[in-house]
Amino acid sequence: MHDSFRNKKGSFSRALSALENLAEENVKTTVSMVISKLNKDDFQDIIPIIKKYKVKQLYLHNYKCSGMGYKNMAELDLSPQEWKDFYKRALEVRKNNPDITISFDDPIMHLLPDYNERPLVRGSTCGKLSLNIHSNGDITPCGFMSVTIGNILKDDIIKLWKDSPVLNALRNPIPKGKCASCNIYENCLGGCKARAFIVAGDFNNPDPHCWKEGGDNK
Repeated sequence: MHDSFRNKKGSFSRALSALENLAEENVKTTVSMVISKLNKDDFQDIIPIIKKYKVKQLYLHNYKCSGMGYKNMAELDLSPQEWKDFYKRALEVRKNNPDITISFDDPIMHLLPDYNERPLVRGSTCGKLSLNIHSNGDITPCGFMSVTIGNILKDDIIKLWKDSPVLNALRNPIPKGKCASCNIYENCLGGCKARAFIVAGDFNNPDPHCWKEGGDNK
């Protein structure tokens, strides 16, 4: 699957060779995996492989619906219920493998009663912990949201960080749709802002991956 996804034969073997070389030099490594319909049912198969190469962290990324991800969303993205089921299984896998740090990057996981982690910031990190700078200098809140707030070659990045109307809006969201009446909105703040913006047209709209129904407490 790795070679097919990368569209390059031998890519997986080279990745394993790199992990082997790094392990021999005692370099700490992290393996990242983007979850999709292609691997949601067997993602745990990577565990014995990374243990073999002394990898101590596995990062499970949620599917971002931007760029080619948007074009292939119908084929690759999970339904809200599938995301709920996946995260429940992933937390169980993490519980059974305490020697590996299994990390996530999805604020809607706070919908799960067994997930009580406290990140550096609540909700999406978009425009809160970092910015994305493109090759032409354009600055966007994150690598998945195509909203340009300035250009590193022309603008003062400190001033942008403090005064950008877009960043201020991301940091002070106004809940819309089912988020407006959600009793746990303060935990996730609407989920992934890039996904809401790309799919629903407004980053204040609910994350399309959210499985919680309006008024539902589950």
